[in-house]
Amino acid sequence: GDVFILAPNDGTARAIADAFAADTDVTSFLVTGQDAEQASVQYIIDGRQSMTVFKDVRTLVDDAIAAATALLVGETPNATGAYNNGVIDVPAIQSPVVTVSQANVVEALIDSGYYSADLFTGLDALGSGETEAPAAELSGKVGIVLPTRDEPRWVQDETRFREALEAAGYEVEILFSQGDSARERSNVEDLITQGVQVLIITPHDGTAAAAAAEAARDAGVSVISYDRLIRDTDAVDYYVTFDSIAVGAQQAQFLVDNAEGEGNPLYLYAGAATDNNAFIFFEGAWGVLQPKIADGTFRIVNSSEA
Repeated sequence: GDVFILAPNDGTARAIADAFAADTDVTSFLVTGQDAEQASVQYIIDGRQSMTVFKDVRTLVDDAIAAATALLVGETPNATGAYNNGVIDVPAIQSPVVTVSQANVVEALIDSGYYSADLFTGLDALGSGETEAPAAELSGKVGIVLPTRDEPRWVQDETRFREALEAAGYEVEILFSQGDSARERSNVEDLITQGVQVLIITPHDGTAAAAAAEAARDAGVSVISYDRLIRDTDAVDYYVTFDSIAVGAQQAQFLVDNAEGEGNPLYLYAGAATDNNAFIFFEGAWGVLQPKIADGTFRIVNSSEA
């Protein structure tokens, strides 16, 4: 029969899509995703993945840079919300997210210049332009710690951070922790020694990163938690993130909008327990799905706990 799957990210979505496509008992399926990875965009074009939530990392990088530069010149970044990290409500700068399906994939991802049309099959070739961040005659030093070089997302962020900050006249040092909290702490200590004034960090483990944030704070360095929240410490000045509640809600609403009748089988997948975003994403999804589970529209297949 028809199957509905809430998947936390595009990699998981593709793996699930492949598994269900090979299952002769499944007539059709809808599977959500997140991150608009190139491979998943092709899956959407081909009809193998139903949707993804596009989080434009160009915007996220720009927001992090804007927060860092404001702190460097003694200004207060413009927060649009807050997230509790277990100790304090961390002011949050939240970037918007967009639901992408076959209906708007060209507009959202090609026309916006995020991807070039020649990366995909099944689309007419389209031109795309690029915008340049304005330069500023300023000075200061920003340290950035990203979680791994092994995922294209973070390598792309490295490039965007370096180009934009150097163009604006700032010094920037970018280090990778390679999924190791001890190395992450060492990277932060190295950046403190190098005299950074603002630290932008994407923690591998949000709780373990608290010690690194506190070391930076004690050295007089402003701390921006980037994309993932550092938990259980008051040493975080700002959190730059996408609205993860909205991500989960958009994924869930897509499933609801495409469900008919009652008893639709629903598979729920959240994400890594070390990633605070996984809990926030699922909270957003659950707020939309729970009433539809209660009224019988969906029945959960892969868990007896939800």
